[in-house]
Amino acid sequence: MTFTAPLGLLALLAVPAIITLHLFRNRLPEHRVAGLFLFPGTAVASEGGRKRTRLWNSPSLWLECLVAVLLALWLSGFTFGDLLPRHVVLLVDDSASMSANQTRERAGEVLRELHESLTADDEVTVVVSGEPAQVVVGPRAEADRFAAWLATYNPSLPSHSIQGALDIGREIAGHSGELILLTDEAPLDPCTDLRLVSCGTAVPNAALSFVQRVRDGSMDRVIATIVGYGTVRTGEVVVSDGDTELARTAVKLPDNGGEVRIEVKVPRAAQNLRLELSADAMQLDNVAWLVPIRDRIVSVCDQLTAAERANLELDRVFEAMSEWRSESDPARAQVILRSQPGTLEAGQLELVLGKTAGDRLVHKSPFVLDRSHALLSGLEMQGIHWLSGSGSLPGQVLVASGSKVLISAEPAQLGTRIWCDVDGQAGNFVRSPDWPILFANVLEVARREVPGCRSEQLRIGDELFYRCHSAAEPIELLGPDGKLCRESRGGVSYIVRQPGTYRVRTRNANVADDRRELARVAVRFMDPAESDLRRQVRVDQDADDSVRSAAVARIDSGPMRRLLAVFVLLVVCGNWWLMQRRVA
Repeated sequence: MTFTAPLGLLALLAVPAIITLHLFRNRLPEHRVAGLFLFPGTAVASEGGRKRTRLWNSPSLWLECLVAVLLALWLSGFTFGDLLPRHVVLLVDDSASMSANQTRERAGEVLRELHESLTADDEVTVVVSGEPAQVVVGPRAEADRFAAWLATYNPSLPSHSIQGALDIGREIAGHSGELILLTDEAPLDPCTDLRLVSCGTAVPNAALSFVQRVRDGSMDRVIATIVGYGTVRTGEVVVSDGDTELARTAVKLPDNGGEVRIEVKVPRAAQNLRLELSADAMQLDNVAWLVPIRDRIVSVCDQLTAAERANLELDRVFEAMSEWRSESDPARAQVILRSQPGTLEAGQLELVLGKTAGDRLVHKSPFVLDRSHALLSGLEMQGIHWLSGSGSLPGQVLVASGSKVLISAEPAQLGTRIWCDVDGQAGNFVRSPDWPILFANVLEVARREVPGCRSEQLRIGDELFYRCHSAAEPIELLGPDGKLCRESRGGVSYIVRQPGTYRVRTRNANVADDRRELARVAVRFMDPAESDLRRQVRVDQDADDSVRSAAVARIDSGPMRRLLAVFVLLVVCGNWWLMQRRVA
């Protein structure tokens, strides 16, 4: 027998109150007469107010007392001790520093101890930190699912807050769940309502903080920076392509940390370069991959007349540009230059150049610029004399002089249209340094729509994005372990969480052997905040006694409260029926 809310027993005071009301009530004597005409018409009144009388033994009295007792039991959470199953809510820090050797060993011990303490009836919820935090087991899953997750646990995320995981875990645990936080640092949250297990060990560590592959004549050059956090012994960096070792370079870091930069030449044909630093406290930041450099060429279709092109000095502008090519078919171009708007395909950028109708207007700096837009990156617009027409431009204002809009961006049905109201025959805007900068920005914006990968060198937590030439082309993404990550058509978008080399290839369901590789993407870990292990701490702190007592009790008063509510309703209905019958 248990009372989950003992203060509710104070409602039992209603029982003596009911008895008192029955003792001190006015009850006139009953006289049986042959007719009312024998009595005078004067009102009958009691004398001296209420007086104590003999307790009238009636069913109504006992039913009212019973209702008071049942309500008191309902308010006090009376139960015979129906136990809820044990519910463990495990909050796991998924940051990369948890993979450090000694930290990972201690975390493994805690997780194994927890798994061994679970019974077949226990329930488990696992919440891993991240942006956002995720429930990876459960809620309220069986212990077998926890064991399956334990075999795949591999922390690798960059630095982030664990507060989101704490909020989700507390909401799921409620009042009866056992909260356990597994991390490697001292959190900002007091964590008095949970068991805090910090597995960290403050140790020195070295990391590959920067890697880059650049072209250098007939060879490629690999540039790497190694950073030491604390006193780190000397080591070496090994560069390999598959099973072939290409270079081995000794590294000697300063005694109190610092960084060292190395350069190595490698064959341009190397497809999957791997850089590995000598083993230390954390392996994740010792390895990096590099894939071949692929140019992202922007196709430009110029539909301006020769006179329009000469007035805008576009030949001079595009001679200074790189990574673009001329395209005669506008349907296959990413950028289209026109004097009048035309039809656009999905992902295309149209640049409408020329003076609008009306009188010629002269504008002088300063101008109003929307510097949040990528097209205006790096533009200064100082000392500019800009001549334009007096017509208006549709869309979002990018550059304006007073109330006159000079450049605007108009979203088209499929692509994007940029309007530029400029008269190239006069003024100095088309001859200023800002003019080629504007076109360089146009190419960079359009480069995002070039088929292929937006970037072949990513970090954990970045988005891998690949665009196909056709929206109907089926492709698949394979992870570093060769497992399928995602299937899609026309392109794929995927947040990478595992270091290594990812592959994008064709997927033809009708031809089993049609698996042509389209692209490779190298993913590495890089985060100085996680590589610096000197802030790690080791703590094992239990929750407050009151919180632990509530979790251990795990009393479920719900079934008994529902039963008591039914009894109260039945007794009240029975008392009402008796009173009605008596009156009748």
